[in-house]
Amino acid sequence: MTAKDKKDIYRYFLKDSVRIVNMDAYYSTFARKYMIKGGWRWKSFNYVDPSAGAPEALSISMHNTQNYGAVTGHLWSTNPAGIAVYDNLGYHYPNLGGLSSISLSALNFQYQDSYYTLGAPIYIYTGYRGSIWGWLDRRPTNLPFYLVFNYIHTWSSAQLTSLTFNFSKGTHGLSATWSIVPRLWHRVGQKTVTSWPSQDG
Repeated sequence: MTAKDKKDIYRYFLKDSVRIVNMDAYYSTFARKYMIKGGWRWKSFNYVDPSAGAPEALSISMHNTQNYGAVTGHLWSTNPAGIAVYDNLGYHYPNLGGLSSISLSALNFQYQDSYYTLGAPIYIYTGYRGSIWGWLDRRPTNLPFYLVFNYIHTWSSAQLTSLTFNFSKGTHGLSATWSIVPRLWHRVGQKTVTSWPSQDG
């Protein structure tokens, strides 16, 4: 086994190094819209890409509880989604990442993680944490439903050419097409939503 093979195996088992956090669904009394959201956080910034390679692929989706199909009755807002990406020092990158597509009851995103140094011991890891969200003018008629967050991490140079969600694949339905096949792993989080509580935010 070569050193490169060992590094790839090591990176594969690091898939548990990303936590899926802050998954929620609620009604915003301020915006007068329904919101779904989810986020990620690395357990250690040492695992973020040491250089810009292939982008990260993300999605947040709503599934019915019978067969993981798409929920029904919802209406996405005219400006339905957003993404926020931060580094390990808490700096927000407002123009990094964006919505790739809307697929039934899923929102798909991508962003580029990266690493650079200002000189030891100051190291900047872009993508150390972040969140994605979607706005709905009308909530789904399904209750309860599954809220699912997908995170695909890559570490080889490739161009993401398409990002879709196939509900026939259940919780792992995020499908990405790359110009070069990257090395990657896939992390999934799930939460059962039983109501839409009201919040000010």
